[in-house]
Order: sequence, then C-alpha cells, then structure tokens
Amino acid sequence: LNEEFWVVTGNYDAQVEYYRQDVRNLQEKVNDDLEDIKDKQYISIDLFGAVGDGYTDDTLAIQSAIDFSIETGKPLQGTSKTYKIHRLKLPENKYFLSSTTFVLRGDDTGNVYSIDVQENSKVDTLNIEIPFGTTNERIVRVQSNTYVDSINVIAESNWATGNDLLDHAVYISGNNITINNIYTDLCESSVIVFQSTNVIIGNVKIRRSVRGLYVRESRHIEVNKVITIDKPINDEWGPGKNGILIEECEDVYFDVAHISDSAEHGIRIGGARNKRYRQKSIHFGEVITRRTQGCGFKVFAGVLSGEPYTIRDITIDSLTVIDACYNMPPLRNRDGLYLAVVSNISINDLRVITTDSNNSSYFGMYVSGVNDLNIGRVFIDKPMNVGAMFEKEYGQVNKVYIDNFTCVGAGNEMINVDHSGEVMRDFYIRNIWGREWGNEYPAIKLGLSLIYQPLFLQGYVRVDGDRTAFESLPLTHDNIINKVEEI
Repeated sequence: LNEEFWVVTGNYDAQVEYYRQDVRNLQEKVNDDLEDIKDKQYISIDLFGAVGDGYTDDTLAIQSAIDFSIETGKPLQGTSKTYKIHRLKLPENKYFLSSTTFVLRGDDTGNVYSIDVQENSKVDTLNIEIPFGTTNERIVRVQSNTYVDSINVIAESNWATGNDLLDHAVYISGNNITINNIYTDLCESSVIVFQSTNVIIGNVKIRRSVRGLYVRESRHIEVNKVITIDKPINDEWGPGKNGILIEECEDVYFDVAHISDSAEHGIRIGGARNKRYRQKSIHFGEVITRRTQGCGFKVFAGVLSGEPYTIRDITIDSLTVIDACYNMPPLRNRDGLYLAVVSNISINDLRVITTDSNNSSYFGMYVSGVNDLNIGRVFIDKPMNVGAMFEKEYGQVNKVYIDNFTCVGAGNEMINVDHSGEVMRDFYIRNIWGREWGNEYPAIKLGLSLIYQPLFLQGYVRVDGDRTAFESLPLTHDNIINKVEEI
C-alpha cells in the first residue's frame, strides 16, 4: 500500500483504487512478458527461477518451466548449468538439454524415478550425476513412443540399488522406443529393458557395474553395440552378476557385444520367471567376453519352479571367450560356452582362449540337452578339464554338426561324449586337429549305448608319449564311424 498517500488523505476508497490500478499495471506487464516469451522458439529452463548452482533444489522451478513449455507448445531449452533435482516428469514435448547437468537430491526410496521420460517425448540428452549416499533405487524411466539421443548416468561412488530386479539406473519399458546412446558408470545395476516391444538402442557403454544390460519379458529388441568394462572395486563372484542377461524374450538382436570383467557370466540367456514369452529367436553378431568369473557365454532354460521351456533359434556370427573362470577355482558352470536345454543353435566361429593357466575355463564348451547344434569352426585353447563335453545331464544331445574342431592343451580329453543309456542321433565332427591333452586320457572318449544314426569323427591328433587317441564304450558299434588318424 502507498502509506504516504493514505496518511496524507485518509481516503480509504482512493487508496483501494490506487492499489487495484497498481495490480492491473503489474498484471499487464506480466502478460506482456509472457507474450514476449510465447513469441520465442523455446522456453528456458530458468524461466521460473531455477538457480542452477548444483546446491539449490530447483525441482519446482524446472517442473513449472516444463509445464509452461507444454502449455505454450514450445520446446524446453536447457542451459550450461548444474541443477539439483528431486523428481522431474517430462511429458510429451521436445527437450534440448545437452548442455545441462542434473544432480540428484538423493533421498528417494521405493519404486519412483528421478527423471520420468513420458510417452511421445523427444529428448536430446540427459546428463545425470548421482552423489555419494544417494538412496534412490531407480534413476531414469523411458516410456512408449519416445526418442532419446543420449542418457549419461554417472555416480560419485558405487551406487547400490535395492533388492528389486527392476531397480536400475536406466529403466526402459514400453513400445516403440529409440535411444541412440547410453552410458553409465559406477551403477550397481545399469540398464534394464522390461516388458517392451520394438525397442532400438544404438550404443551402450557400462563401466564399473555389477549387473550390465538386462533384457526381460520383451520382444523385437535391437541393440547395435554393448561394451561393459571394469568391475567395481572389491566386487566378488555372485549369481546374477552378468554383463548381459536375457530372460523370456523373443526376437532379440545384438550386433556387437564386448563384455569384460563380469563377476558371473559374460552373457547369459535363459531363466523363466513368468513364462511371458517362449525364449526364441536371439541373434548376436560379434561377441567377445573377457575375464568372466563364470561362463563366457551361457544358455540355460532354467526356471524358478516347474519345467523349463527349451530355448530355440539362437545364432551367433562370431563368439570369442577369453579367460572364463577368471581367477576362480576350476568348477563346472565356469566354461567358455555352456549350452543346456537348447534347440537349433548356430555359431559360425567359436574361439575359447586362455591367456595363462590361472585363468582357464573348466570345459571349453559344455553341451547337454541340446538338439540341432551347428558350428562352423571351433578353436579351444588350454581348458582346465575337457575341450568339448557332451553329456546327458539335461537330456539327449542330438544333431550335432561341427565342420572344423581344434583343441590344444586340454587338461583331460579333447572331446568327451558321455551319453550311455540315452539314444544318440546324427553326431558329426569333421576336420579334427588336436595335441597336448591330459597324459592319462584319450584325445576322444565316447561313452555310448544306443546310436540310431551315425556318429562320425574325422581328423588328426598328434600322439606323444603314452597318450592314446581314441576310447569307446562299447568298443565297437556299427554306427560309430571313426576316421581320426594318429600322427
């Protein structure tokens, strides 16, 4: 109020009218300012007073700017500042935030998201920092019909999530989603694609993660390239600590996957919790796994209860496993390639390599309960136990076709087929070459009883000392065609 005017005149009505006019003038100024804003091509993230010093909680100011940008139909434009936030919702709109950094307030718990990219939104970049001591369990959610160019989530120290399988730094769930780039660092659980269809992801790079990329209950998923490197400090072997885990999915395509330093398996396909999909049609282009404490590449249709579905139709262009069972005691389930309860799997080129004797896979490749396995070329170097183990633990092994098989330095046999008491059909390994297997073992050992179609072996092994090339129980069988020669 204009106190001086009131004191001089004592006129209450005049004072009220003066006040009303003052408010009208102010409102006209605000309206003029808003019209000027509406004439611009974008709405600034600072419009409603966001400070951007990294310490002030700017959540309400930024959300107000977002809401106003939607009201005006203008994109939201970020600045080169760091904004402390609690929770933000990004409804349908365009967001230009490539120069902007969001640092989390970090005191959330439960199934909430720090940034929620909602349906039909288009975002160029999300840069997110997770400070030390953050209790948030989920950081970014991306929903249906969205496009995001880049998501970068970096933690100040190892960010540990809750016990829920869905607690991840980047949570993708919906239909028709495109994300060009994802980068996480020091996030215990990094990226999950859950109950989604038609998702395209360009490049994923994950550093110092316990769990890398998890694809669950989804179909029609395409990923161009995944790289995981470096375990968090002091992380130890444990179940579920995979570079890539694929459960209950159909039609999944990875062009390139380079997986390093997994505390369990490099890549794991299998497991059925809700049996949403029948686990089939999964393709990998180039795969390289290094320093995995479990298997380099494992396919197993295990379930929490009931009978497993057979996993079907897996193709791999090139699979290289370097140092499976890394710095671990040599035990089963720490193999280069592990296949169980699988049908129709094709691999053009398989290489299982050991760089030194302390990092040797237990089996170079393990096969059980598998029907229709086709491999073009196999090279297995210094496995701790058997080079290629075929056994009946999870069911019959039938229709195996390997065109070229090389094994050097196996601790026991190069090839062991343990199938007694079960029917075997159509087993072909051609162009075998091997040397330097275990002193007390044959190069090739067959434990068979019922062979309905030919078991065909052909190639050469170099016999040194007291080693023998071939052992078969029974010793003779009309359908065993052994053309392996000693040199």
